[in-house]
Amino acid sequence: MKVKQKILVVSAVNPFSYESGQALRVHYTLKALSENFHITLLLLDTKKEYINSSITKIEIVKLPSIYQSNKLIKYTLRFIGIFYTLITSLKFSNFIYNYIEFTPKRVLKYVKLLDYKIVLFEYWHMTSLAKKVKSLNIFSVVDTHNVLWQTYKINLESLFLPKFISNYYIEKYKKYEENYSLKYYDVIIAINFLEKQYFETIINSNQKVLFCPMGIAITEWPNLELSEKNEASVFFYGGLASKHNEIAAKFLIVDVFPLIIKELPFFKIYIIGSNPSTEIKKLGNDTNIIVTGFVDNPNLIFNKLGIAAIPWKGTYGFRSRIIEIMSSGNIVLTSKDALYGMDFEDGKNVIFIEGFEAKLWSDSIVKIFKNRIENKLIIKNAITRVNNIYSYDKSYKLLSENIYNTIGCNESK
Repeated sequence: MKVKQKILVVSAVNPFSYESGQALRVHYTLKALSENFHITLLLLDTKKEYINSSITKIEIVKLPSIYQSNKLIKYTLRFIGIFYTLITSLKFSNFIYNYIEFTPKRVLKYVKLLDYKIVLFEYWHMTSLAKKVKSLNIFSVVDTHNVLWQTYKINLESLFLPKFISNYYIEKYKKYEENYSLKYYDVIIAINFLEKQYFETIINSNQKVLFCPMGIAITEWPNLELSEKNEASVFFYGGLASKHNEIAAKFLIVDVFPLIIKELPFFKIYIIGSNPSTEIKKLGNDTNIIVTGFVDNPNLIFNKLGIAAIPWKGTYGFRSRIIEIMSSGNIVLTSKDALYGMDFEDGKNVIFIEGFEAKLWSDSIVKIFKNRIENKLIIKNAITRVNNIYSYDKSYKLLSENIYNTIGCNESK
């Protein structure tokens, strides 16, 4: 019989909101860890999000947010944060989580670190706290969620800064992530195969990299064959609070869809995702352009659609929404960037389209719709790959086992 150790999970992400891929990742991680550990979740409480765990045997400690406490403090910290980002090249989130919310002094008021065998950090932003944990000789793990300097690079490029300035800030951020912050963790969790290889080139001999993709609960995503889908349509799926996703959705509505309906006048387009902007909402007309907003059970919509279009640029992170789409028996058109490091193959289990050329996207969507039977094998292959690698058991449950076994080999910690 296994002896359960005590683990402290530190997260600024609310795992009970279920509205984003990162929230679901933290939720599933906690669920899997509960099978092998006694969990305490130290969660940032903004008083604006619902906090209620469906996971049994978990202690939740709420760390009141300073930043969200009142408008004066929020605007003051925003102002200070501008200078912080300009001087350090780091993000505002690094400033807030490291120096304001999750400082060692604050955390020690709410939890006794020495009570825990292991501390798991969601993202590496809390560098000062990670440094404190290491000084206490407590085993530490970080789930990177993705290689953050790559997201930073995309964000800077969208600002159209002079190349030498953006390169300077990217390089500083990258060095901080690689050469400083990640060095405080005994284990680094990578989210895809290529990022695992990348982390293995920068760690020291005392560190270890574990692989855990963004798995999903397969049984929650029942599928129908593409030929059985009963609506002529294409859809986009992803949280629309992200500027990246908003640009992709607008591209599909404004540039691609008009070309599709020239050939298929009866066609529809669905934009499925939480927090659509006012601009996106105005593009919906309730007839053939449907903007759903947040949907509790998107798989119910997926089972009547069939063709997903996910334009994407940037080789970072992991598109968990694409895995959900595939699991529901839908064919996916996306870029190689979107499935970076996940070993999907063009024409075998996905259709890759590079760039934002509207006619290329529209022609591909029309062709797939007209030849739905021919694409059954692609969908079948995609479902098989999802089941073999990206199920809950093959991702989070395996991660929990691997962490437990790693700790078991490090009893001196």
